[in-house]
Amino acid sequence: MEKSAAFETFIAPATGRNSVIRLIAGVLLVFGVYIAFFFVMFTLAWLIASQAGLEWLADALTLGATPAEMSALFATFLGMILGVFLTVRLIHRRSPRTLFGPDIRTFLKHFTIALVVGMVIFGFYELVSLAWIDPVPRLSLATWLRWLPLGMLMLLIQVTAEELTFRAYLVQQLASRYASPLIWMLLPAFLFGLAHYRQQEMGANTWLLVGAAVVIGLALTDLTRATGNLGGAIGLHFVSNFWAIMVISAERRLSGFSLFMTPLPPSDTGLMRGLILMDVVVFLCAWLVLRRLLARRAQNTTG
Repeated sequence: MEKSAAFETFIAPATGRNSVIRLIAGVLLVFGVYIAFFFVMFTLAWLIASQAGLEWLADALTLGATPAEMSALFATFLGMILGVFLTVRLIHRRSPRTLFGPDIRTFLKHFTIALVVGMVIFGFYELVSLAWIDPVPRLSLATWLRWLPLGMLMLLIQVTAEELTFRAYLVQQLASRYASPLIWMLLPAFLFGLAHYRQQEMGANTWLLVGAAVVIGLALTDLTRATGNLGGAIGLHFVSNFWAIMVISAERRLSGFSLFMTPLPPSDTGLMRGLILMDVVVFLCAWLVLRRLLARRAQNTTG
């Protein structure tokens, strides 16, 4: 898979300080800052509410069963964003702004288009899925609407953190050094998939979920390759998670922001497998539409 002209511009800031040693140091720094942020949050919880604060935060980060718990869980991704920003500044000597793409206006346009297109495609799928899934209420409409602004902000933080790490930092550093997409495309997607390993909740479908995340990671990387910025990837990722986390959740864990839940537990292997596969198919449909639409815009911009 060739690097587009827009993608060459996207990875250009990483050229020059893209040694393997710097990359390893960068990954360790991102991970270290991310973990340190957890300690900061637990320290604040202790200062605010002593032992009760520690217990509440531990439950929040494990379950995410209420809007407040989900807010705390998604707040941890601020540590990931901070880690990536510090890494590119301190180790690679470039601006964190280069992670988003060369032109902020193009980034915002692509983000907006991905939101609109993704909402239409995923919304249509969710309506059709009501033919075989009868979701049960999770939050009252009034409660859901009250938490919706904060929930969308925290969700944006979560998906931005993952895109900055897996589709911007890792892809830029690897693609600026290696020509083969087996390295700069497959490796970040594989790591993204492993980040979704949840044996306890998913049981027999654990590796199917990991594989689905790898496929989604490849699609998001390809969208970044075709457009030369992170706008489309963040927008599509946001829409996908919005429907799965804030509208109809498939599991009680991480359902704190959900308006509805599917009436089947993750232990229902067959039906859960079908839901995972359908989610991937719908995601790939949205990716194909956006890839064609946004790549053409990127070519016109670079041309």
